[in-house]
Amino acid sequence: MIGGGSPVAQTTPNVAWAASYGDEELVDISSLFPSHVTHPEQSGSSILSICYAGSKWVLGGYSDGHAILLIYADGTTTDISNLVSTMNYVIWIGAEHA
Repeated sequence: MIGGGSPVAQTTPNVAWAASYGDEELVDISSLFPSHVTHPEQSGSSILSICYAGSKWVLGGYSDGHAILLIYADGTTTDISNLVSTMNYVIWIGAEHA
């Protein structure tokens, strides 16, 4: 999986994006992101960190100055940004494998 946004890898559009590798090609999964990530009102959004945790991908970043934390698994995205509501951005994600 790869991801980015403004200002990580592009300048326009300045919204977060991510792609997952499947069936011999990259598949854009950005359409699965919540609207506050895909349509930021002010300063843009970006994916800054991605981690594989067992059977799930965890993506962190920011949208309009607020931290975002998303889980991608089985073709769906779950927004758990409420867990980092006091932060401005997520730049590092780690996972423990047993």
